[in-house]
Amino acid sequence: MLEQDFQTTLRKYVETIATLPEEQRQHLLNLVKETRERQETIVRMQQEALSTIDDWRITEKYRVFDLECRERELQAQAEIGEEFDPEF
Repeated sequence: MLEQDFQTTLRKYVETIATLPEEQRQHLLNLVKETRERQETIVRMQQEALSTIDDWRITEKYRVFDLECRERELQAQAEIGEEFDPEF
């Protein structure tokens, strides 16, 4: 559910709850508040997860790039007959 749809639906529920007797209203408004807080937590966690995935993708791309560079270096050294120094 999109955030805007969620907020619209929740607003409709609050409007409906406002028409109920006071003894029923407070309990339901507490549930609405809890639902809103949970939704905010879910959205925040989703954003953090997506950010972590983006960081992981960049790290993996760098690793692949590094591996390809090392392979090219080894091939170039083998072609010119130089001995490879493992410290580099």
